[in-house]
Amino acid sequence: MIMLEAFLKMLGTGQKNKVQEQKDLVNKLQRYKAVFGSPDGELVLADILKNNFVFDAIEVGNPNITAFREGQRYAALSIFRAVHKDQNEILKQKDETTP
Repeated sequence: MIMLEAFLKMLGTGQKNKVQEQKDLVNKLQRYKAVFGSPDGELVLADILKNNFVFDAIEVGNPNITAFREGQRYAALSIFRAVHKDQNEILKQKDETTP
């Protein structure tokens, strides 16, 4: 940890922020995997996916309800992706989308 802090001090502000963002993202992914990777966590995640329209079609009708349910689906899928994706893959995707 001390070596990482020394390395961050040597970098410029832009690089330091990017490295810190990646470090924070990796830490966040590790926390998600710790919580949802256990047998109980997997059951909770399955319940979240089931109850937030991941496996069901969203009925078209009221556009406000449709948008709300799409938001629920997006949040549930974000958790699922964080738990099941490789950290290096996520960091690579983040780099590709960051200007």
